[in-house]
Amino acid sequence: MTVSSNARHRDRRTRHADQQGRHGEATGTVTPLPAPPLDGEPIGIDQVAQAERAVLGGMLASPTAVDDAITRLTSSHFREPRHGSIFTAIIANFAGDAPTDANAVMLTLADEGELIRIGGAPYLTELLAACDNPASTGWYADRVARYAAAREVAVMGARLSQAGQSADIDRMAEVYEQARELLAANPLDAIGGRPTGTTIDRFLAADVDEEDDHDWIIPGLLERRDRVILTGGEGSGKSTFGRQVGVCAAAGIHPFTLEKIDPIRVLILDLENSERQLRRELRPLVIKAGDALDPANLVIEVRLAGLDLHGGEDRPWLDKLIGAVKPDLVITGPIYKMADGDPTEEKYAKAVVTCLDQMRERHGCALWIEAHSAKAVAGVKKRSIEPYGASLWLRWPEFGVHLAPEGDLEHWRGQREQREWPSLFSRGGAWPWTATSNELEVKFRQIKNARFAFGRPMSMRDIEVATGISKSTVARVLKRFAIEWAQFNATNPGEDDV
Repeated sequence: MTVSSNARHRDRRTRHADQQGRHGEATGTVTPLPAPPLDGEPIGIDQVAQAERAVLGGMLASPTAVDDAITRLTSSHFREPRHGSIFTAIIANFAGDAPTDANAVMLTLADEGELIRIGGAPYLTELLAACDNPASTGWYADRVARYAAAREVAVMGARLSQAGQSADIDRMAEVYEQARELLAANPLDAIGGRPTGTTIDRFLAADVDEEDDHDWIIPGLLERRDRVILTGGEGSGKSTFGRQVGVCAAAGIHPFTLEKIDPIRVLILDLENSERQLRRELRPLVIKAGDALDPANLVIEVRLAGLDLHGGEDRPWLDKLIGAVKPDLVITGPIYKMADGDPTEEKYAKAVVTCLDQMRERHGCALWIEAHSAKAVAGVKKRSIEPYGASLWLRWPEFGVHLAPEGDLEHWRGQREQREWPSLFSRGGAWPWTATSNELEVKFRQIKNARFAFGRPMSMRDIEVATGISKSTVARVLKRFAIEWAQFNATNPGEDDV
């Protein structure tokens, strides 16, 4: 088999190990070692405890500090278990729009039976005194993450030493593989101090074949780490459209051209349908793919209750899932089920996009996310095609596309790079959605859309200006679809044939 650019980059996924998950995993009988002092720090001061206390003190003092911390840390980064419990209580309050001050967190810990274990209310007061300036919380959080990385490396070294002394070949192989993944992810990147950037000569000296070629997961359409948001109305077929993309790509079939491509690993994370419903939808697609689909390439996870990526423990859960599956493409949604709270508020959207960006950067996956279009506005004929929710979604993805019930695929966000997106699909055919390449059909759909938006009868000149299609071609198209054009006009009161 010819090695394609997609295959050449397949091994890159091994560099995106599950860093977050390893912080929270059991380490057998090895006792975590204290973090060694970082360069320049005096010996004899428990710098880890100081940094952890400062983070928690800042979070108790300022909601802004909470946001700074949760973009950098999870509870598993804390060395002291009680600090992890306090962190979890703070972000639980934050995610539920409850106060995050010391009194409110004290009540939350008391409700969970954790207050006495963490040292009682007096300890929360001590934490407040540990951070003189809540604006510094992010700086302290970075240090906590660095200390956690140092402990992780120290523990792995101890495990390697124990495995080597045990003479248990299977155990040695297991620990060696864990160490190899740890080195590939390189958690020590966090201890490198201030970023220095890369000079232009070194930047441009990178291997062109390795770095500058498109790292396609679907040739001509999607590259690794791309972000797609597909919108549509209820029942428009957007969920089926996304599943078709996933099943085809996992089977090594281009979802639009149906050409053979290198198969990729796909994770479908459904946040809206039950397992029973999803099985009914996926079964005919899998049957259609046949033997071309290796079951290991398509992984399904159902979270009918949705996710809360604004806070809580769903962030590390998602990180562990993606780290374990190692997908090239994650298909998920809808957006409104990714965070608890009002989906039109920026703070919830920001938390979700921050988490998703971290996932695609860490694990090297592309994202295909489903979203609902806004409801139709009274008195306005054409429904909005942008995603319902905060305005942040309008500027986030590389590709924002809308699928109409009739099969039009329209971009609501300018493409950051030109790709091979069809403009028109028809229902049925080899797959539920079939790309239409017939030039006259595509242009007729453009003319109908222009007429619908125009709101009154159009002359040939009007159509030419609105669509960019020459008058001679307009005449040819309308002659070819004369019956459909007449039926379309009949459904719009006051319309006359052009």
